[in-house]
Amino acid sequence: MALERAVQESKASAERRAADKEERRRHMRGMRIEEVEEEENPAMKETRATDGTRIEEEIPPNPPAKTTTVDELQELLVKLKIHETHPSNIAEAVLSALGDTEGIDPCTIGLDDEPRTWKEAQASPEAKEWTKGYLDELKSLKEMGIYKLVPHSSIPAGAKIRKGRPVFTWKWDENGNVIHHKVRLVFKGFEQIYSKDYTTTTSPTARMESWRILLHLAATLDWSTKQTDVKTAFLYSILPDDEVQWMEQLEGMEEEGFEDHVWMLQQGLYGMKQAGRLWNKTMDAAMVEWGFTHLSSESCIYYRRNKQRIVIAVVHLNNFLSIADSEEENVHFKSQMKTRWITSSLGEPKFCIGITIKCNRVDRTVSLSQTALIDKIITQFGQSEAHPISTPMDPGLKLRRPAPNSITPLECEKLSKIPYRSLVGCLIYLAVGT
Repeated sequence: MALERAVQESKASAERRAADKEERRRHMRGMRIEEVEEEENPAMKETRATDGTRIEEEIPPNPPAKTTTVDELQELLVKLKIHETHPSNIAEAVLSALGDTEGIDPCTIGLDDEPRTWKEAQASPEAKEWTKGYLDELKSLKEMGIYKLVPHSSIPAGAKIRKGRPVFTWKWDENGNVIHHKVRLVFKGFEQIYSKDYTTTTSPTARMESWRILLHLAATLDWSTKQTDVKTAFLYSILPDDEVQWMEQLEGMEEEGFEDHVWMLQQGLYGMKQAGRLWNKTMDAAMVEWGFTHLSSESCIYYRRNKQRIVIAVVHLNNFLSIADSEEENVHFKSQMKTRWITSSLGEPKFCIGITIKCNRVDRTVSLSQTALIDKIITQFGQSEAHPISTPMDPGLKLRRPAPNSITPLECEKLSKIPYRSLVGCLIYLAVGT
């Protein structure tokens, strides 16, 4: 209870600091005179003093137009005589580059060069690495008993035979260098039908604040900190008898002598609607068996006190970050995990969920950054050639929703290609993470 109370107090302290910062920002803004447009009389300007007194002034005719940041940059390009090699309209160039991108998930941000199909992987310069990763994935599925080959005649009437596909992903280190070619076989779960193929999908994930809290505690108390990854985590969960799925063998990878058979999936597979929930239940049962208890305020933080020794772990899907008051207790926890799952011991945390972590036990400090992720986002959204600027947006600019009839069809088409939601999602992920 003391540990849970400490975590809650830490979260409350962070919220109070954020509230104080917002209050100071509002106070400073209230010290200045705020200009408000007068809708009833466009020729008048209304201002408010700090005491709330309304003051109306007549707007002088034809006020001088303000020079925007874009205008200044365009003038600079002309002066430097490099406008011939750079777009003269910077705003148009930026929107055009954004419009060439597709919808992007900030949690799975990647590079365009990653193969999307087996054929593309075979044609890429890294075909050898992708092939090895693919064969390793198929071998792992077979050894773990994920599926059983059955003839078509044994499939119940009305059952749907679905397909799967490989997903190719690069794994990076904290500097953005590729260290592994990961291939996962994904079940096309978007075809699953609720109440027939699955019932519940909800599964908790750790909040960013939880990671920061544990890293902060470890740095302050000089505790042992370890990062562990469970390989093919979703494959350890058992499917209920009424949720067994059937899948066709992968094209070109059929087992010799059983080309007309299909897979009867007995355990979870990436892409299934219920896979995340089943893995979470499997993981939670193991943690409880090992004597852990999760916090009531955060179901992804587990703690255990054993003979005056304490270990705390935060879990995000298959990523474990554990801190302990002794190195032996952390090693013991990792050995328990190895008895159930195949794990990768990553030692002290350096790079996790897109965040670079640097711990200094001598000074008892920890620093977090997302430089590698930021670089990938810039590349993904076509902004590698963009020029950095201290104020990327005109401070006095006021945005308004335009009238529908004021936008041409060509402008509508351009705007529809700009991934606003994906871009905002990536920026929010960066802001929340660090």
